[in-house]
Amino acid sequence: MGKRSVQSAETILYSGDVYDPEVDFATWMNLAYIGATTSLLFYHMSRVKSVELDARIAAGVSVSIMLISIFYMVVSIVPYTRRMEHVALTCKEAEACTDDNLRELKETVLGVQVVGIATMVIMLFICGLIVWNTWKSFR
Repeated sequence: MGKRSVQSAETILYSGDVYDPEVDFATWMNLAYIGATTSLLFYHMSRVKSVELDARIAAGVSVSIMLISIFYMVVSIVPYTRRMEHVALTCKEAEACTDDNLRELKETVLGVQVVGIATMVIMLFICGLIVWNTWKSFR
């Protein structure tokens, strides 16, 4: 498979081929953040008795919403990664795409993945704290 001269590296790296998957991913991340915020707000409201509810039920609802948010993040990282792998392959095949261009693209993708995964780990930690504190208070 020979190099294609149809697209330059800049055309590929600064095009909708890159921005569209990033916008989609950011949109799903925003949805996950809204879910996490809703979860924490609901849990807080139940703890300060703004909402009268058994703490175990409040913790269950809060953790469930948080886990749904984590699920949104997982299902957004996978297609983002696949789409960006396609862009990297397109760049690699372009005659004008240098190794530096390809490295820059891969570093960007890795950075986005790391932030997404780190956010999921933090959200799981928060779920653990909610479960632990609720369990501890009913021992």
